[in-house]
Amino acid sequence: MNSKNSTGCYFASDGIGRLKIYTKVGDRGRTGLLGGRTCGKESLQIEAIGTVDELNCQVGRMTSSLKQGPLRESLIQIQRWLFEFGAELAALGDQASGAERISDEEVTLLERWIDGLEADLTPLRTFILPGGSLRGAEFHMARAICRRAERRVVELALAESTPVRGELLRFLNRLSDWFFVGARFQSQADGETEIPWMGDHGGGS
Repeated sequence: MNSKNSTGCYFASDGIGRLKIYTKVGDRGRTGLLGGRTCGKESLQIEAIGTVDELNCQVGRMTSSLKQGPLRESLIQIQRWLFEFGAELAALGDQASGAERISDEEVTLLERWIDGLEADLTPLRTFILPGGSLRGAEFHMARAICRRAERRVVELALAESTPVRGELLRFLNRLSDWFFVGARFQSQADGETEIPWMGDHGGGS
């Protein structure tokens, strides 16, 4: 018996409820999508799904480094949302999939999270270099991966006949903003000073 995870990849059951990791379904360069369809692993759809999965892995790494603190629960919730996001991408064109859907409620909640974190930060007067503390730098890495995921989803939306909902694009856009503010918040919590882009040796005339 085969089942699929939220990225649309097949996992085979061994008959007693355990999931079998290797299935050999993808050995010829194709993979399964929700609804029983397959597509090539080089497709824009799989590239978008894979980039969202990469982002989720980065968020998991960040969660592992934060054993406590105000950002940990937010990161865990973001991982759940990214699973739902991947499921919807894997179900594009399958209206009967029943996949959970990201909505503007999640976008609004991200905005509230951003406002809450910014209330404890010094307002920015210039660009800053990605970095800060090691944990803050992980947030910057997540921001960059999130921006790449957004580009992949936009590319998919422009190329496919099945429209990608605007809520998905708004979600990724706002999520990358949250990662940026989270980077500043975490670096400040870790006692690290932000480095301005221009610095002591700034150019310009």
